[in-house]
Amino acid sequence: MDKRAGIIAIFGKTNVGKSTLLNAVVGESVSIVTPKPQTTRNVVRGIFNEERGQIVFLDTPGLHKPDKNLGRRMVSIAYEALEGVDGVLWLLDASKPWGHDEERLKDKLRSFGRNLVIAINKVDKVKDKGFLLPIIAEISKVLPESQIYPMSALDKKFTGPLLDILFGILPEGEALFSEELYTDQVEKQVASEIVRKHVFMRMRDEVPYSTAVYIEEFREPSREKDKLFISAVILVDRESHKPIVIGKGGQAIKAIGISARQELEVILGCKIDLRLFVKVKPGWMDDPHLLKNMGM
Repeated sequence: MDKRAGIIAIFGKTNVGKSTLLNAVVGESVSIVTPKPQTTRNVVRGIFNEERGQIVFLDTPGLHKPDKNLGRRMVSIAYEALEGVDGVLWLLDASKPWGHDEERLKDKLRSFGRNLVIAINKVDKVKDKGFLLPIIAEISKVLPESQIYPMSALDKKFTGPLLDILFGILPEGEALFSEELYTDQVEKQVASEIVRKHVFMRMRDEVPYSTAVYIEEFREPSREKDKLFISAVILVDRESHKPIVIGKGGQAIKAIGISARQELEVILGCKIDLRLFVKVKPGWMDDPHLLKNMGM
């Protein structure tokens, strides 16, 4: 059987379930998932391998109306990810009607033709399934070449049929990455993302959106019994946010550190000495030099 291989960009507005879908398909925690929108800030690659071939998924930042350089860069990154891909998986929220934003995105994605797959996600949250019919009819009218797939990223029964559709639009070819990989992220990137995930999960309101994480030191153990040493900095935008992240008596940052370390030990398969620090950098979200150093 001839194998197929290619790149599929997962595209859509913020909080439609792109990262959840990527993790479900790949079967690993590739992209961080939180209940908060705008969690994904850069393109994350997840690699799916099976006997039919390989799909490299690009999890892109959610589309939104940005008010800072960080947000504008995130939206730009999402559109840049469409260049050179073999197909696009456009995720829509089943509980939201087709509107102005969808009309605008439709015009940008129309050129992909049959290589555009539209997944209507979160059907499990729609009590009246009749609500979906006019959405599907509207999509079929404006994008007649594209395939439409109602689904729930949280339910594994939808994964197989979705993969059937995606393999059907890929070209024949050899795998782009080693079949042993499920992501091309280096360990430092993984560590940074996992710490940021647990900051998001622990904090509340506006604090997570004004935080970033960068790895200051990543030191492999020199002896067999040593731990992997990771020093991470949690960057905040305001002086008033620093005590919130640290918490009374350091309890908040301690809890973030424990949960992040436990998840990283599972992912990286080793014992870890994780040290967290909080630094204040006013206006970091509008600092192009800092954003560039963070890979954005």
